[in-house]
Amino acid sequence: RTVRRRSSSTSAETGRFQFSVTTSSRCVHCSPPVRSLARTRSSLAAVCGSQLLEAVRSGDVELGCIPVENSLAGTIHKNYDLLVSHDLHIVGEVTIPISHCLLANRGVKLEDVKVVLSHPVALAQCESFIKAQGLQKEVTYDTAGSAEMVMQSGARDRAAIAGKTAAARYNLDVLASGVQDESDNYTRFLILSRRPAPPSPGRKSRTTFLIGL
Repeated sequence: RTVRRRSSSTSAETGRFQFSVTTSSRCVHCSPPVRSLARTRSSLAAVCGSQLLEAVRSGDVELGCIPVENSLAGTIHKNYDLLVSHDLHIVGEVTIPISHCLLANRGVKLEDVKVVLSHPVALAQCESFIKAQGLQKEVTYDTAGSAEMVMQSGARDRAAIAGKTAAARYNLDVLASGVQDESDNYTRFLILSRRPAPPSPGRKSRTTFLIGL
């Protein structure tokens, strides 16, 4: 879940909101210009949804991507509220599979880990694995952010639940892959811009209504 800015660099799935637009995603609804832009720009991390949307609104970044629904956890109401309070355009959406991994500092073994850090939703989705390993849970603001915290601490008894991309970004070992309780785990993201993206001829489009009560 990432915001993206102008750059000549190749895009990568990074940041505290991990996100990547790829043709391997389960469902992509983006105009060709938006898909091209998302693939060819670098990314900028955002700590929270409000920071992400503000970065798009202010022009610091060209596109923002925010999660709005998870197949297991349901609707992310807070982010819908943010859409109502920010005057931005939805220019695409993508639904991607979520696979949680247990990440730790280099050389740490699974039996060394006593505490696991992650976002509360990720912890809940990996409850069976956590109980089986006898780990103590520590709630953080985000999955990739928890990986960064483990890396910065240098701890040998702490690990994070996050994606494999976070392991690569923060130089962590993957102690276990696919630790979520349910394999059918998908999250739907909306791609946001200051400017509307006209529908492409011959392509199906979606209309989203946000009603504030």
